[in-house]
Amino acid sequence: MGFTLYIWLGLVPYIVVLMLCAIRNRREMKRQQNWIFSGSLPNVSLLIAFRNEASRIQPLLDSLEALEFPKDKLEIIMADDHSEDNSATLIRGFAASNQLNIQVLRLPEGETGKKAAIAMARRKATAEYLFFTDADAKLPAAWLTQMLACRENSGASMVCSEVEIVYRGGLLNAFEALEQAALVAFSAAAVAQGKAFLCNGAGYLVKKQALENISLSDAWHRSPGGDDVMLLHAMQEAGEKIAYCRLKASRVQLEPAGLSEFFWQRIRWGSKVFLQNASGNFFPALLVWLFHLLCLWIFAGIFIETGLFGILYCILVSFLTRGIWESALVIDFISPTILTSGFMKKGNSISHENEPVKKPELMISVGIFTLFAPVYSLYVVLAGPLLFFFRGFTWKGRTYSSR
Repeated sequence: MGFTLYIWLGLVPYIVVLMLCAIRNRREMKRQQNWIFSGSLPNVSLLIAFRNEASRIQPLLDSLEALEFPKDKLEIIMADDHSEDNSATLIRGFAASNQLNIQVLRLPEGETGKKAAIAMARRKATAEYLFFTDADAKLPAAWLTQMLACRENSGASMVCSEVEIVYRGGLLNAFEALEQAALVAFSAAAVAQGKAFLCNGAGYLVKKQALENISLSDAWHRSPGGDDVMLLHAMQEAGEKIAYCRLKASRVQLEPAGLSEFFWQRIRWGSKVFLQNASGNFFPALLVWLFHLLCLWIFAGIFIETGLFGILYCILVSFLTRGIWESALVIDFISPTILTSGFMKKGNSISHENEPVKKPELMISVGIFTLFAPVYSLYVVLAGPLLFFFRGFTWKGRTYSSR
């Protein structure tokens, strides 16, 4: 059929990009597989900003206690962004019950926001290497040493960590996990090519001296989020080397978001694109937006020309090509996660913390992810900035707006 050509014109370039990312990532993973940290471990500071995390902070606290790192060389600084729950009380109780060196700070009145909390913690840090994570993250036991090994062997001033969404069940959770795995895959490939554009605040390492030598843009101070991405761009613009840690024992875990949190989180992501002045974040988002707009335009043209049958055929081809390639290349081949570990190899079930995830459930999730990706991309890149500009958004009990 004639309109099949239009579908392939949209899908083939996308598949080629996935293949290039897969090849680049596989090479980088192979290059890093034998990296270890040599010599005596240095002193490190782990900085964590928190606000209203009482219901979600326990996995982080448990993982801090399980870190395989000399306690006398680890300094943990947790900065409270005016929490309205008992987060600080829980953390202080945890600090008193073990031998970890934990400082709990609170932002002074008149200062608010995650960036202000991070800046305060950074000023208190005494170590040469600064680690950053989120209060709802779960750190692997070897995270600190694995990240240091990557920094030492790569010579980078900033090292980004893989971050995955833990699978607890349900299509929304599966969608979120698939999306996160794809982001890791593209981000890691871009860093390997020297074109860093994205990292996750749940896990990264920065040399203190390099951080002190850079200047942050006005967007850093105006945006409620983006501390990770904007810092990444500032480091790259300053000529600092950036690496992406692909060592298996360095992957940070995050719990899945609920529906409401998922909605507001994507608007917050869109606001970062709107406020970010650096082209490193804006132009990739613009290209994604234009690509998905083209896909929607093709779908509309096919519907006008052939009716419902053409759309159903288009959906089938889209699923069999983009869906399968995306799950095989982006998810399993490039960045195996708890959700997809062994999917293409075993072909039966996937293990996660609670119960095995059956293959049909994952395939349904891949299908939904594929079918709604164009509309979803438009929502993140277009609706996010527009809602932020005209209405604002709510995050951590606060309302933010560009006005």
